[in-house]
Amino acid sequence: MALLEVRDLVVQYGQAVALDGVRLEVQPGELVTLVGPNGAGKTTLVKTLAGVLRPVRGTVQIHGRAGFVPEGRQLFSELSVEDNLLLGAWRVRSHRPPLDLVYEIFPQLRSMAHRRAGTLSGGQQQMVAVGRALMGDPQLLVVDELSLGLAPVVVKEIVQQITRIREKTNLALLLIEQNVRLAFAWCERAYVIEGGRIVAEGATKALAEQPAIYEAFLGGRGGAAQ
Repeated sequence: MALLEVRDLVVQYGQAVALDGVRLEVQPGELVTLVGPNGAGKTTLVKTLAGVLRPVRGTVQIHGRAGFVPEGRQLFSELSVEDNLLLGAWRVRSHRPPLDLVYEIFPQLRSMAHRRAGTLSGGQQQMVAVGRALMGDPQLLVVDELSLGLAPVVVKEIVQQITRIREKTNLALLLIEQNVRLAFAWCERAYVIEGGRIVAEGATKALAEQPAIYEAFLGGRGGAAQ
């Protein structure tokens, strides 16, 4: 059974259609990316998956625990790093939240546990955001714009740490990302969204070899892969 199943999803802002018949799925342990230009509907989909937006039609089914890393991190800047992390465990009742695991994965955060989250660098804040999502012991991690505003070396470190987690837990990933080079290098399968519709899907290697997708996202002038 798929961890995430989205079927014929339609979402509107007033009369404007933001998602039009979107279908996608993520299997347990799978690495999947959703890519597309600004305004294509990526963040609208994330908000719908998280229950922030309600669809006009269609269904979203999450079979298991999901953790979300929102665009822009959205931390509580006046709270400490550790308090931000613990907020991610509010639904965990059956066992102790995996705080030690988060500190093992992101050792920088242990020494910053009592600092206000708003004083951290962008990369450190993204680590907190990922750690907060992991505190709910998810089977599916949904990450919206992991690389936004971060130096490539910081993005590489976070990718490596999430990969370590996957090796231990068989965590599935849905990566919503404008940096298509990063997304295609990391993920096994992709959906391409434009104008609120899925216009292509398949193995990332095969999609990268399609001339239209290569030109638009991987080789084009000022493309999303920059």
